[in-house]
Amino acid sequence: MNTAMKMLLSLVLLYTVLVGSALAAPPATITYQGYLTASSGAPVTTPVAMTLSLYGAPNGGVALWSEHQASVPVISGVYSVLLGSVTPISLPFDTVYYLGVAVGSDPEMTPRQELSSVPYAFRSLSADRLSQACADGEILKYSASSASWSCAVDAGSQGIAGPAGPQGLPGAAGLDGKTVLNGAVDPTVEGVDGDFYINTAVNKVFGPKAAGIWPTGVALVGPAGAAGSAGPAGPQGIQGIVGTAGA
Repeated sequence: MNTAMKMLLSLVLLYTVLVGSALAAPPATITYQGYLTASSGAPVTTPVAMTLSLYGAPNGGVALWSEHQASVPVISGVYSVLLGSVTPISLPFDTVYYLGVAVGSDPEMTPRQELSSVPYAFRSLSADRLSQACADGEILKYSASSASWSCAVDAGSQGIAGPAGPQGLPGAAGLDGKTVLNGAVDPTVEGVDGDFYINTAVNKVFGPKAAGIWPTGVALVGPAGAAGSAGPAGPQGIQGIVGTAGA
């Protein structure tokens, strides 16, 4: 039977990976759908035998994997096969592969179809590139800012606050501050070094006291200024009332 094939849907890779040395990985399978017509262009409507092969190149070369499915249902030209359902696929899928399909005894149809990944399979490339092993108690963490993976200790959630600790011991006494004293007479023995003193009677300030001695006071009010010059004479006053005549 001469056949021609038109591809309607992309390949969908359905891989399930189990991690763990004690668990065996199940066979990898790939769902593939296509459209099959006779040489006249009419869609095929009967089951057919198919030989499916994977190659490492779009043309030529030796098949890296192949299986024969004796009876593939075809409805109105549409068929669906599960690659690996007869012969498990053991390829590493670390490079591009091309699918070749032969129907019955016909030669393999051309062109071969390049396998493509489903969108989320691209995420697996990150894990495939990891070469770092973490120590016990560490986990792999991804940093978006540096676009890299690193090992880190998984920090737990914040614990509840513990009880308040006991009251600490009192601290040492600080140095005495400086004092401004005052009185109506000059200071003699009042105060300590560093203090100031104001004589409120004559408006003088003394200080700071040093080596137990008060320095000479400084007047807060300046000396009286010199007398100003006399002002101009005022205007003459009005005429007074005439007194009474004498006797």
